[in-house]
Amino acid sequence: MVGDRTRERIRKTEDPDPTTSNLLQEVEDTLAPYPWQYRAHAQSASTDSQNGSELNGDNRAPLYGLGQ
Repeated sequence: MVGDRTRERIRKTEDPDPTTSNLLQEVEDTLAPYPWQYRAHAQSASTDSQNGSELNGDNRAPLYGLGQ
């Protein structure tokens, strides 16, 4: 959501205020990797040996807040 709003504001400020648009592009570049890094960290992989199963009765540790 933050990325979408930032891109929207980049488009809106492009003509009237290019300096602000450039600053917002830097913000977007900084924010861009976070969503996929979070998803990669939070989702379980079938080959992931670090899923907490050895501590949880051979069950994967739940990922709260992700609908699992």
